Amino acid sequence: MAQNKRSVFEMFKPGKGGQKLAPPKSRPLRSLASGSDQGTSVKPITNSKLESFLEKDDLALSGRAQLISLISMKERIGEGWNSVKGRLATAFESSLESSCSPNDNLFKRSDEEYIAIFSTQTAEDKSPEDLSDLCRNLMAEVARKFLGELEPDPDVARAIYGLKDGEYIFDREVREGSAKKGAEKKKTEGKPQGKDAGVSELFVSDERFDLVYRPNWSVRHETVTTYSVHAIARDVKGNCRYDYNVLKDKTALECLIGLDWLLLADAIETMEGLYFNNFRTVYSIPVHYETLFSTERVKGFLTRCRKIPEELRKYVIFTLAGVPDGIPVTKLQMIVSSLKPYCNSVQLECNSLPRDCSKYVMPGLKYLKYRLPDAASPDKNFWIKVAEFSISCKKHKLLSVLSNVNSIEQLMITREIGVNFLSGDIIGNYCEIPEHMQKIKWQELVNNAQF
Repeated sequence: MAQNKRSVFEMFKPGKGGQKLAPPKSRPLRSLASGSDQGTSVKPITNSKLESFLEKDDLALSGRAQLISLISMKERIGEGWNSVKGRLATAFESSLESSCSPNDNLFKRSDEEYIAIFSTQTAEDKSPEDLSDLCRNLMAEVARKFLGELEPDPDVARAIYGLKDGEYIFDREVREGSAKKGAEKKKTEGKPQGKDAGVSELFVSDERFDLVYRPNWSVRHETVTTYSVHAIARDVKGNCRYDYNVLKDKTALECLIGLDWLLLADAIETMEGLYFNNFRTVYSIPVHYETLFSTERVKGFLTRCRKIPEELRKYVIFTLAGVPDGIPVTKLQMIVSSLKPYCNSVQLECNSLPRDCSKYVMPGLKYLKYRLPDAASPDKNFWIKVAEFSISCKKHKLLSVLSNVNSIEQLMITREIGVNFLSGDIIGNYCEIPEHMQKIKWQELVNNAQF
């Protein structure tokens, strides 16, 4: 996670789309239906999904995850168990709805085990023992429908603090010890391999690294649809450097890969917070060619891509940076096809203006991006090349993107040329948190640029 990075819920700026929001509510997991329990929203939960829940310290260490054991009930029912077990999910669901918050969730791990995951609202003024008692009462209410009165054993409900190799961790101190080890491990997670790849060694010492976002404006729809993700580093004098220029050594493989991993992890965190608070926008996340150069490096990056929730992948565009002009089409196709399951589309950042974009069709790219020089030449020939780039993109059904559009003159020319998306000072500055997709009319941009 970025150094000194605050929670996304503390970073909203005031004004349009910038009100402070409450943390997201828990919501039920929708998993595979299970045989006779198809009429209920109580769904099975796999070890991997349960483990992912319990990796969150705020959930696990607060005792919000509770195991409800039906073994004693099974023993009491005896031979009639097989005819009863299929009706238990509905009975548990009914009891849960009548006595708990609608944001509390119940999952089925097996016929003999249910997992209750309570919301922050329910657990706010309760200890883990209180939540266990609540589950025992829930169990007693369900058992009453099948057995009459039943005094639940203390082991019927227990707080779960973790899951390791399929085994529960019921000891809070063991969990806290694991959490500390995990925190230490995370500090060096950006280290692919090699002694110089530690996160603390990626950046110039005494510089603050963080994540910022920049709006991209759709010319056709006159709407900010996308926010590109950028790294920013500030020195003690307040001077800023962006993207791969933040690295201590931007030619070092370990640094490039480490930064890509950090950017992806922090972007996912922001995306999740905004998504659960009903903010909808598309994120353009950079990934360097060196990070995806070999099959092994691709596998390493995709391991981190799997952490993008499935419902958010349609809001992700991966932007390939540092790709050499002469890259073989088959190599580019391999990279694009590897990324496709985890995103909406893939964008290529071009080092120079291509006049013929036909070679970018087969790999499966959707966008071609070019960054205008800091001092863009007013020479007519330069803008002719930009126009040829835009025309070739249209011809081959690719979308053209120009960044670093910083003046009213550049804005006028790029719109006339027919570029699809624009970003730069004239569109909007870097910001700590993206906003909603928002309509910005052409005339509004022109008027703002004149002041």
